[in-house]
Amino acid sequence: MPRLYEQEEDYCTMKVKIPCVANQRGYDIPKRAFNTLVRHAWILPAGADDDDAEELTWISPANKFRHTVSGIATHFWFENDQVHLNGTPEGTLILAFPFKPGELVEMDDVRIVSSVNTALNQITLTAAPPSGWGAGGERFYICDPERTGMPRYYDKLSTTIAGSVITLDSEIAGTTYGSKPVEEGDYVTLAGYAARPMVPEGLHTAVAQGICERIAQSNNDTEAFQIAHGKFQQLMKDNMSSLDQRVTKKKPLINYNSRFRRFLGWRALR
Repeated sequence: MPRLYEQEEDYCTMKVKIPCVANQRGYDIPKRAFNTLVRHAWILPAGADDDDAEELTWISPANKFRHTVSGIATHFWFENDQVHLNGTPEGTLILAFPFKPGELVEMDDVRIVSSVNTALNQITLTAAPPSGWGAGGERFYICDPERTGMPRYYDKLSTTIAGSVITLDSEIAGTTYGSKPVEEGDYVTLAGYAARPMVPEGLHTAVAQGICERIAQSNNDTEAFQIAHGKFQQLMKDNMSSLDQRVTKKKPLINYNSRFRRFLGWRALR
């Protein structure tokens, strides 16, 4: 995933809106941000359209006092797992972040949406859910199987589960910022898990070869490891070359944990 995030523009990028609170400077980085990375931050003034959001400039915490303003925020920095704003906290903070994939599960732990009732916030599954899903109160990951498993909703709370019908606590029509409407054929798993690896289909063979490499390594089979490793490296090289051809501009990621952030500022994920 780090190689993909480095080479593919906005790959698996999600956005969230966080309402600013009076006198509150710090806002949590989303839990599903890969390696606590943030790609961009904006401030949306109250009552403004999304297109009017103003992009914020990242600064080192050491320089935060040099950018004090009395009006709406213009800069941000990272501190204690949070995005901190200069200026007056008002409007809405928008964060774009690379999404952290869930743990892959077998299809026995996945269900498929057969119908959607947006009026009641209900989805009906093609089969009864696994026993471990309980009767309500669980959180779910709902994804589009045709788009490398990208989430439509990734932490959706259920209120009740009756038979093959799941009632969710809020809308599923895609009206929440950063979400997409749930559709028939979507995959459903418990939150934190995934039905598909979140990599392009062209890389599935490379992922399988990487698994072979790890198995050979764990078995201390040096010859098999060397063969598998060589094949894996070639597959990655071929696929990354094709991705490079799509990229016109690599967008840097910001990592609040970067020990070099005071010197490098924007930091590309390696």
